[in-house]
Amino acid sequence: MSLEKKNVTEKKKNAAIEESFRYIFENSLNEIFVFDAETFKFIKANRGACKNIGYTQEELTQLTPVDIKPEMNLETFVQLVEPLRTRAKEIIQFETIHQRKNGSSYFVEVHLQLTHFLTKPAFIAIILDISRRKEVENRLNLVIDGAELGYWDWNYVSDEHFVNDRWLEMLGLQRSQLDNQVDDWANRLHPDDQQRVHKVIEQSIKSKKPYTVEFRIRHQQGHWTWIQGSGAVVAYDIDNHSALRLCGTHQDISLRKQNEEQIKKLLQAVEQSPSLVIITDTTGNIEYVNSKILELTGYFADEVIGKNICILSSGKTTINDYRELWNTLKSGKNWRGILQNKKKNGDLYWSQESFAPIKDSNDQVSHFIAIQEDITEAKKLSEQLNYQASHDPLTDLINRREFENRINRVIATAKTTNSVHVLCYLDLDHFKIINDTCTHIAGDELLKQFAKILKNTFRYRDTVGRLGGDEFAILLEHCSLQQAELHAQELLTKISNFQFYWDNKNFRIGVSIGITDITTNTKSLSDLLSNADIACYSAKNAGRNCTHIYQKTDSILASNRKELQWISKINQALNENLFTLYVQPIYQLNTTNSPDHYEVLIRMQDTNGDIILPGAFLPAVERFNLSLQLDQWVIRAVFNWIKQTTEKDINVPFLSINLSGKNLGNKHLLYFIHEQLNNNSHLFANKICFEITETAAINKLIDAQDFISELSQRGVKFSLDDFGSGLSSFDYLKNLPVDYLKIDGQFVKNIEDDAVAFALVKSINEIGHIMGKKTIAEFVENEEVLKKLSELNIDYVQGYYIGKPEPLDQFLSLE
Repeated sequence: MSLEKKNVTEKKKNAAIEESFRYIFENSLNEIFVFDAETFKFIKANRGACKNIGYTQEELTQLTPVDIKPEMNLETFVQLVEPLRTRAKEIIQFETIHQRKNGSSYFVEVHLQLTHFLTKPAFIAIILDISRRKEVENRLNLVIDGAELGYWDWNYVSDEHFVNDRWLEMLGLQRSQLDNQVDDWANRLHPDDQQRVHKVIEQSIKSKKPYTVEFRIRHQQGHWTWIQGSGAVVAYDIDNHSALRLCGTHQDISLRKQNEEQIKKLLQAVEQSPSLVIITDTTGNIEYVNSKILELTGYFADEVIGKNICILSSGKTTINDYRELWNTLKSGKNWRGILQNKKKNGDLYWSQESFAPIKDSNDQVSHFIAIQEDITEAKKLSEQLNYQASHDPLTDLINRREFENRINRVIATAKTTNSVHVLCYLDLDHFKIINDTCTHIAGDELLKQFAKILKNTFRYRDTVGRLGGDEFAILLEHCSLQQAELHAQELLTKISNFQFYWDNKNFRIGVSIGITDITTNTKSLSDLLSNADIACYSAKNAGRNCTHIYQKTDSILASNRKELQWISKINQALNENLFTLYVQPIYQLNTTNSPDHYEVLIRMQDTNGDIILPGAFLPAVERFNLSLQLDQWVIRAVFNWIKQTTEKDINVPFLSINLSGKNLGNKHLLYFIHEQLNNNSHLFANKICFEITETAAINKLIDAQDFISELSQRGVKFSLDDFGSGLSSFDYLKNLPVDYLKIDGQFVKNIEDDAVAFALVKSINEIGHIMGKKTIAEFVENEEVLKKLSELNIDYVQGYYIGKPEPLDQFLSLE
């Protein structure tokens, strides 16, 4: 081809290229500006640029790029484009803000390159309107900031990354402290988390799927911060199958982790708790149970989860009780009480229940929690204790205390309803002969057989009780004197036909029955018992084995006789010093040492020198209000004996002195004791222990507290005698500062073959030790009982098997 033709062809080609460039330049959707490389004056702008920025071609030729960039001055712009003068064909990219002719602004992404235009050096700028993208980014940043998320952007090729301020705040960093390399972030990972986190990110890059992972990262202050990281690949090189860019967020979950750890500990505590725990929704459907309730009820978790809590109901709780329970909970209050529930196998159990509402963040009840304590055994024991407290252990009849309670109730009923009831007072004739000649065992057996006859003779609604010794009583409610006498005559007939067999011998007994009515005119319990006792005495006086209905004239005869007999004897004994003191040893269990603890016992001598046991005269002492004089006599005698013993340089043992329950809180007795202590300065008060009965302490609890507290300050000790005889609760014991608990002998003597008695003694001993008190078991009458007490770790023992009472004046020879 000739040179001329070649030039023509080249011109056509250039013309075609120029035409194509012109078409693209004019019709491009992006803004395109051309401005002089020396003066920076605009030379050309396409239609899209003129339209978007609001200037005509002519107006633009009078402007420079700085005129449409409010945030940039000429000096800054020169520094920006200067590198392009020496690096032809290189394109620089940056983001900035353009201002339209009308004053409005918009975000743009600028692609700038040095070229030639009309043979002159010029810059060509291709402008992308990124306002919409910036708006989306701003909204995303608001969301990220509002959620307190740390944002990061990682250039996977250059290994550079960007983080927002919240990300720096999470780690306590300033931006100047941050190495822009990802290695710096990776090195902050907890050693135990590094391999796991890297593996998750690598799998995400490979699968091009988002990831979420939890890890610990080191805070600038040195501690570890828990982070939940989420990320995804946002730019990918398809040709090279490699990631170009990743973005994601970090959220500080340290508080959540602490809460989770706390919840984990709480759940472990709930699982290990001896209590039974149930959580339900507001309709009572079970959502959680701990292992203890499954263990008790026999259910598996999937058998109760989702079921209503009534699956455990015994069916014996009334609808009204349940309605009260749920209404209380729904009102936002707690409910406590005792319910009987049912196991899977149908067995019932008692539980102490505590229900409470659980509220959500809006203070609305969302769940209920029930905490149960299995009290089945405790309830059985409580029922046994209550039964023991109200029944005579030998005959299984109502005891004196419960019998008197029932009489008081009937007296009140008689006054309010004008009804008539009857009290029968019974005393066995010739019982002492059998008891003395055939031993106490025979006497006990006779009392048991007599009790059965009583129960089979009277109506089922009548109350039959043993008042003590061979004395019994029957309370016949809504019964006339005539009907009561018919029942009494029936009993006499049965007794006349009854023979008691023992040791190949048979005995006949009789019974004297005193009868008195209970009406609106009945004044008090003491008057009623006195009338019945007088009527019984009149029956004995009439020849025994007969009945007698109380008459007012009976009172004069019986009262005069008894008062003359006992007042004379007791006063004579006080005046002539006919009382004498005995001591019975109290041994510390499981020791071979000689005892250093003795109980002081009182006896009376008659004019013939015979010893009268306290059971014969102490009731009269109490009845005729002579207990204060007798207590003072005993205290004075004991203190004088201690004084004489101390003067002989003989070691004084620890002595327990019984006090009458009537004198608890008696200021005269308290003053007398203080006086005795003051007059005997050499006397060691800590060698003295006063014994008071449980019943007296309960009835005069405040007086007993004050009495004990005042003398305890002098070093005197106190013992609670007959503990368990009136037992209905241990609550009062917490407020009674005694040092010793003397367990009632009626429990102790049967401990070897009576499981209930064993359980009672065990419970009293354990609770006494928990309260810091020493325990003493009385009525230890054989080796088997002693062995059982040793198993229970009783502190002290007392009884005929251990040592019998001996006169105090012979005590030194006993040593």
